[in-house]
Formats: sequence, C-alpha cells, structure tokens
Amino acid sequence: VTIYATQWKLEETGDPVPGPAFDFRIIGCTHAPGTVTLEWSSAPGRTYGVQGRQDLVLGSWSTLLQDIPASSGASTTAELPLDPAAPSYFYRVFQVTP
Repeated sequence: VTIYATQWKLEETGDPVPGPAFDFRIIGCTHAPGTVTLEWSSAPGRTYGVQGRQDLVLGSWSTLLQDIPASSGASTTAELPLDPAAPSYFYRVFQVTP
C-alpha cells in the first residue's frame, strides 16, 4: 500500500486547497484484506475527509469519506476500502472545518 498524505481544507466550491499549518501527520497505516486504516493527528472541533486515487499524477481525487469528526484525543482514525487489484493507491486527508 502506498500512502500519500497532506493537509487540505475545502473551499466553498468543494475544491481542496492547502490548509493552515498545524502539526499534521499520518501516525499509522494498517491494512487487511479489502481495507486500509489511516490514523492522523487531529485537532478537537475540526472535521476531516479522505480522498483517494490510483495514480498520483493522473485522474481526479475521489472523496471516500467526508465529515469525519475529530476524536476527543490527539488523533483520528478512518477505515477505507482497498482494491486488492490496484498496484498502488494514494490517499489524502483534508480538513473540512477550520
């Protein structure tokens, strides 16, 4: 599994743009048949989403999950579908609410 992650926020148009800086990073990534679980640092009161695609350069990002509320702790976890036939898959976590 290939993981690409960065922090984004959504504009009113629905397009992700780079968000304000804070200590954002992928903390963990695990996978099992058919699923991948991402864990990232998060801030209380914020909402996140995850997008993915099979090619880092070509194609559009598909929103896989949206409106994921930050956990009460310092990180948030999301379980996502994983196509076992895909040679690689790229994910990005974005911030929906500031």
